[in-house]
Amino acid sequence: MFLLLSLLLSLLLSASIPTTVPTAPLSTPPSLAPFPCSFLLTPLPLGKTRGMVKLMKSNKAYKPQLENKNAIPKKWHIVRGDDVIVVGGPNEGERGIVQTVLRKLGRVIVEGVNVRPRKFKANPNTGQRAAVLDRPCSMHYSNVNLVCPVTSLPTRINNKWLEDGTKVRISKRSGAVIPRPEILTARRRVKNMDFGVNDTLEADSWEITYTGDKTVR
Repeated sequence: MFLLLSLLLSLLLSASIPTTVPTAPLSTPPSLAPFPCSFLLTPLPLGKTRGMVKLMKSNKAYKPQLENKNAIPKKWHIVRGDDVIVVGGPNEGERGIVQTVLRKLGRVIVEGVNVRPRKFKANPNTGQRAAVLDRPCSMHYSNVNLVCPVTSLPTRINNKWLEDGTKVRISKRSGAVIPRPEILTARRRVKNMDFGVNDTLEADSWEITYTGDKTVR
């Protein structure tokens, strides 16, 4: 097959290349008509030309969408500190406490679940060395369910209001109230109680300085 193709190619070249040298002056460029690949110079159709331009143009405005916007829940029933069970994915059946809730991404991080090795760079300021440590990674909100306090099984919930107007979460499996975790009442950052130069003393804060004068100065 290869020999046949080479023979045909040699015949085409011998037929297309002229035997005599053209007598055109040196100032004029030689004609490209006898060139065997002159068919490449023919213009492409309009549709193919537009397609080639689109392929050659860099589309910088394209941004890949990592998460479906419709998959992000509008109402969150799982908060930081809840006891949950994984009901979907490769970690199905595992149980843990919710560490972080990523509401913009529709994901949660559960303690001890979906643990993967992570690389950490060295920090000379704190003296930390570069190391590879296991850290829990996030998973989608729909893959976890709250734990029923009565049956210890994954359950869905309903929101109801008590007589005093308090909104609570009710387990659909047993009808028990799922209380909110106590960690939500604690501050993440400890309040700074140190007294500074610009702070007002407690005795001065109770001093009455308003005299009732309404004149504009």
